[in-house]
Amino acid sequence: MQILYCLLHSLVLAFLVFFWKRNLENNALRAYFYPALIAKMLACVAYSIVYLQIYKGEGDTVNYFKDVSTLVNLFYQNPTQYIQLLFGQYYSPDIHFTNDLIWRENRMFIFVKICSIFQIIVGNDYRVMSLYMTLLSFWGNWYLCNKILIIFKNKSFYIALCFLFLPSALIWSSGYSKESIVMWAFGIVIGNCIGLFFKQKFSFFDWFLFVLGNGFGLFVLFLIKFYYVASLVPALFAGYFTYIISPPTPKGGVNSKGWQIFTKFSFIFVIYVCAFALLVVPLMYLHPAFWFENLMLNIVYNHNVMYLQSSPEDLIHYSTHFGRGYINLDADILNMLYNTPKAFFSIVFRPFIWESYPNKLKILASIENFLLLVGFLFVICNYLFIYFFKKNNLENENTISELPAMNVILFVWSMFIFVVILYTLLALASPNLGSLSRYRVVGHSWVWFFLCCQIKEFSIFSRVKKNN
Repeated sequence: MQILYCLLHSLVLAFLVFFWKRNLENNALRAYFYPALIAKMLACVAYSIVYLQIYKGEGDTVNYFKDVSTLVNLFYQNPTQYIQLLFGQYYSPDIHFTNDLIWRENRMFIFVKICSIFQIIVGNDYRVMSLYMTLLSFWGNWYLCNKILIIFKNKSFYIALCFLFLPSALIWSSGYSKESIVMWAFGIVIGNCIGLFFKQKFSFFDWFLFVLGNGFGLFVLFLIKFYYVASLVPALFAGYFTYIISPPTPKGGVNSKGWQIFTKFSFIFVIYVCAFALLVVPLMYLHPAFWFENLMLNIVYNHNVMYLQSSPEDLIHYSTHFGRGYINLDADILNMLYNTPKAFFSIVFRPFIWESYPNKLKILASIENFLLLVGFLFVICNYLFIYFFKKNNLENENTISELPAMNVILFVWSMFIFVVILYTLLALASPNLGSLSRYRVVGHSWVWFFLCCQIKEFSIFSRVKKNN
């Protein structure tokens, strides 16, 4: 019976994929669809093997499934009590979660209840639920990739490489995991915002889907981790607001002196910072979790819990300067700022290869981190080479012949700010390097994409127009 049930859902998934593919006739990424989907499903299998075989059924994915299954089993045994629990929140000694925080954390409890509805539909099967979550993650990523093509029309290969085939993003955003749902939510929200930045025509139905998709996507992100909403919404809002009130870049670029460009973008940067601050302040009072004091305390609390549960070799060890420190991190803002560079560097480039042996999974992650570090060093060395060895040529240039349109600049800047803020908050709150390899997937593809674009261009100085 179980085999027939899995076969039924496999046929449903196959039909959905076939129908989806038929509507991609003029899609620029059409050639990547089946390879990317196959890679995603293989990543789902690999993710399950890691937790069920290598970790012997221990880890977040198994505990997450058990917690949701607790409510599903309640539905099978006592549907009336399940319905009452679904539309209310009360403690029942007969219900045992693996994580007792679910009873005390309203956001976590709501999320588990929502997932239980879908898990009832698929028959409370881990494998089937994993496949649907993986397809959901792929949908969000595919939607986002097609929206990014609006901005970078000639970079389809790099978009596919970084968002559809990046190994760490493939594995850690697949299977029965919160990251699969997070990737879908981010793909929908950011993809819709790209439509706003680049003035796509919206019908009434499109606006309805925009509001519905972004509203539900942000709600899901808030339930899973409010850090996601706190970093994404202000960054994108400030970028769009700045784009609306700033003078547009003339079509085909500009022809201005360097100091004029610098002055203009300094002014735009000030507008962006003010818009960011104007949104952050009201947002912090929208929910107690965002209040500045609570935010600092939540970061330290999450840090301390993770610190005590992790092995010393898997941790980021912060300094206690500018604060008394409790397990090396203090709620004092100066202490947070002091540790921010270490937090950001660690989540992007660690674990290093020498920190990974003999853990095979960490070794694979460290190889990707090593390649990323090499790419960053290449770009930095290239800039230094051009500055020192071609300085005389640059000093003779008066004009800059080509600049991206203002919406491109502000969107890229918004995503950069989002990644920096999110990575810093995640690394401070969760100093475990293994956990950060999963949490960072929502921004890691953007880091790789911007790096690949920069390597392809070789240098921003290549845009400087030579005088005759």
